[in-house]
Order: sequence, then C-alpha cells, then structure tokens
Amino acid sequence: VGVFNGNGRNINFNDDNNFMVAGRIELMPYTGKLFGQDAKWKLGVDAFHTRDAAGTVVSPAGNLAVQSEGSLKALTTTSEDERWAWGVDQSLTIGPFCLIAEFLEEKFRHPTATLGDFTANGYYIQGSYYLPFCDKKFQLVSEWASFNPGQKSNDDICSIIGGLNYYIKGDNIKLMLNYIHTWSDFREHNPGLGRDEFDEALLRLQLMF
Repeated sequence: VGVFNGNGRNINFNDDNNFMVAGRIELMPYTGKLFGQDAKWKLGVDAFHTRDAAGTVVSPAGNLAVQSEGSLKALTTTSEDERWAWGVDQSLTIGPFCLIAEFLEEKFRHPTATLGDFTANGYYIQGSYYLPFCDKKFQLVSEWASFNPGQKSNDDICSIIGGLNYYIKGDNIKLMLNYIHTWSDFREHNPGLGRDEFDEALLRLQLMF
C-alpha cells in the first residue's frame, strides 16, 4: 500500500495538494513441476484512487484522449477530476514458455468539460518461448493487445505483435526486434478519416547497469 504525490518521477513537491492511494496484493498459487519442467503461477490484483487539479497531465506515459479523427493525444485536465482504477494480472511459466495476461480499467469523473465522465479499459495476452539449444539466448514473443478509450462509439484500438529477443548478456544487454500491426475500429466505422490499419517495426537495444 502506498500514498503518493507529485506528477511523474523525481518530483519532490505536491503539484495539486491531493494524494494518490494505491495498493496491490500478489500471490503464488503454484510452484513445482509440470510436464517435467519447472513451473510457477503468479496472480496479482491492484487498485488506486486519486484526485487531480486542473492542468494535470493524467496520461504521462501515453496518449488517452480520442480526437475527432480517431487518433489519441495526451489528456490534460481543465478542471479538478477524480479517478478510480483497478487491474488483475497473471503470469504462468513452464520451463522455456511464459504466458502473461493483464486487464486494467480506469474510471474518470469530469476529467475535462469536453469529455465528461468516461471509463477506459484494456488488456493484453503475451506469450514467449526460449528457442531450444540456444542457452536462453533467443526468445520468440507474441502479443495481442486491445485498448478501449471509452469516449466514442467503436473507438477500440487493437494490436498484434511478433518479436524476437536476443539476450547478449541476460537482461543487462539485449536486442529486441518487434513487428506491430494495429487496427483502429473508429476509423473503420467512419470512412474518410484516414487509414484504419498501421504497421511498424521497432528495433531496441537495452543496457542495464
């Protein structure tokens, strides 16, 4: 359980005179062997409540507000708002295979005069597998993700991801290559607003020290 102030990392003052209260509980229902492989199953539940002053960016890690053509932009409050959120997640590992899934939902009360109240939610399911005979150097990854901003009719955004990770030195040094295909339901149901499908390839290098 935690009580937080500020807006993002390394902020040592309270920017809106309110606090976020957050909590999480995690349990490990199973550890042992499945199909002759080491296995573990982990479950988690979390929630938070907060109030924000006018001018607070409530989506600093990504875009949230749906624009008229269906794209997303950062959401900044124009008046005081209140937010409740909760989520559940699970992680199942069996030898070289891992399956992760998570669902998150957040209710906004008067975030802006334009949007009014709305509820945004989303989920993802991700599977990964270490290729055999590679000493955990190469890992295949696949993910399905869906996000419902909850502000317009048919404004869901879905993505499917395929990737390959190369662990040069564990998580400390690794290369990640991802191909992402995304669909916009809003643009599909409202022709003339632009493309409703998008593709991108991402190559990243991770260094940890």
